[in-house]
Formats: sequence, C-alpha cells, structure tokens
Amino acid sequence: DIKLHGGDGYHKSLSTQLIQKYGVSEEVANHLVKTYGGRVWEVVEKCKPTGKQWPRYGVQLVEGYPYIEAEIRFACQEYACTIEDVLSRRTRLAFLNSEAAQEALPRVADIMAEELGWNKATKKEQIKCAQKYLAAYGGRIPYEDGVALRFLAHEDAMDMFREIDRDGSGFIDPQELKEIATRLGNPLDDKQLKELFRTIDTDKNGKISADEFVAWINAEQSKNDVKRYLHATATVIFEEIDTDESGFLDKAELKAVTVRLGEDFTDKEIKKIFNEMDTDKDGKISLQEFIAWMDKENDKTGFRKLLASNMQDNNMQGAWLDEKTPKGVTIKRKYTNSGSFLG
Repeated sequence: DIKLHGGDGYHKSLSTQLIQKYGVSEEVANHLVKTYGGRVWEVVEKCKPTGKQWPRYGVQLVEGYPYIEAEIRFACQEYACTIEDVLSRRTRLAFLNSEAAQEALPRVADIMAEELGWNKATKKEQIKCAQKYLAAYGGRIPYEDGVALRFLAHEDAMDMFREIDRDGSGFIDPQELKEIATRLGNPLDDKQLKELFRTIDTDKNGKISADEFVAWINAEQSKNDVKRYLHATATVIFEEIDTDESGFLDKAELKAVTVRLGEDFTDKEIKKIFNEMDTDKDGKISLQEFIAWMDKENDKTGFRKLLASNMQDNNMQGAWLDEKTPKGVTIKRKYTNSGSFLG
C-alpha cells in the first residue's frame, strides 16, 4: 500500500496524545491531526506557551478558529513565502472569514518576517498585497451575474466540503453544518438548520455526501457566494499577468504568461486571444473583460485550459521564477513565490 504524505505515524489516538503531551485544546489537536497527520509532531514542536492555565500551548491566530501560530512557522519551513498563501491555502481562514483573516494578518506578517528574514520594506509590501487580496473576498470589484468560472467550480466546492467535514467522515452531519454557518457569521436556529439540511440531503439518509453538497453549491440559490470566492481568485490571476501593474492586460503580457507556463504561443494565437478578450476594442483588456472571457466555453487556442489547469495545480511552485522571457518583453515580477495561482 502507498501511504499519503503524513500517513506515517498516524493513529486514531494521536489527537489525545497531543493534548496530554503539549496541553493543546481538543479543537486544535483535532484540527492539527486532520491537517498534518503523522507530521503533526513537527508542527507542535514549534508551539509557544499561551500563558494560560489551559490550553498551555498553541497560541491561536484569531479567536474562534483552530489555526495556531506554530502552523505559520511550519508553513514557512515548507516553502510558504507570502501572507496570502498562508491565509488562503495553508489555512482556509480567508475563505472562511475574511474579517478574521484581516485580524490575523499583522501577526502572520510578524511571524513570517521573523522566519524568512524579511526587511521592513518587504514586510510592508507583503501586508499591502495580502490586504488587497483579502479585500477581494468581500466582492471589492463588482462581478457579472452570468460569470460562473466553471473551470474552478467543482474543485472549490470540494475544498468547501472538506473544510466543513471536520471529522473527515466523508459526510456532513447537522452539527458540522451548524458550526460552519456560525463561523461564517450566519448562525441558524434549529428550524432553519433542519430545513437547510433537508434541502441539501436529497437522498434523505441523514447525511450530506460530497456529490449532494456540490450539487447544492451549483444550485441557483448558492451561486453568489461561490462566484464571489472565484472572483477573488480570478482577480489574483489577472493581477499576476498584469506585470506592469497598469490595471489592464496587453499582448506582451499574454505572450509572457504562456512562456512562464511552458507554452510558447505564436503571435497569431496571441492576437486571436487578445481580440476575443478585448470586447470593447479599446486596445487593452480590463478585469471585467478577462473574467467574462474565462467563462466562455469555446477555447480553440487552449489558452483558457492552460490558465485553468495551473490555477488548480499546486505543484507548480516557483513557476514565475523562470527568468526566460519572450523577445522584446520585459518582466516586472509582482509575485516571487508559491503564493499565487501558479504555486
């Protein structure tokens, strides 16, 4: 049998051992074991005392969530290089509650600066980029109702499902649904919870499967929250391609991103892609035009598929660090690490 990363050393009583040996809370212990498996000892070794009688160790980043400071130190050890990467991917705090993520941001910045040796200017820039990224989770830029960004919908719905399924059972029970509603700032009373659970649990077996959850997410009443989440991701992608920070994309930037992703599109293909995106024919591509183009199904050049596949590929760390550029194109890198859709 092939074990998953973190499978070595995992056993059912691991969380109990963490509580007994390190004095972390039960919620934190369960979260750490679920997230890191047998590697959890590497994380808790980095725990600092809380200064409380209980829990003794495991300083939480923000009240109400199980994420602790030691996870940030461990993430840096595992090549996390940006605040936004930590808040959105190494933890799920940005997705769960952008306000909580904003609250945790200064402490995350302090820890990462200490671990990675950032100077004041780097730390300031990291905070600025993270604040801009988190603001997008609140719908900073209006989006069109018809934008579905179908390439990401299923994967992001599954991310949500795994986050809600706190016990890792493969199903969501009423208590887990109630907890996520409360954490998202929309607590449900018993009647509301029962009605919502009945709506999602289409086969009426008393538990919500991944397929049922994804189907519900794709239903009309749930699309706005999903689209807001995906819009934030699309905004980050747009900003990474926009290397001159003009707020618009040009042909040179489209050409450059294909090279960075290992595909050298011809000038004719780039012109075709550009003309498809530039719907108002003003010679530049706005964020709204980019998102609308991403939603189209026709993709003869394969450029949309190239972007979409790399949005979901977490193994392309450092793709932006490739120094090669197409002729006549100067790259001004805005992101230099794994905290992007490329890594």
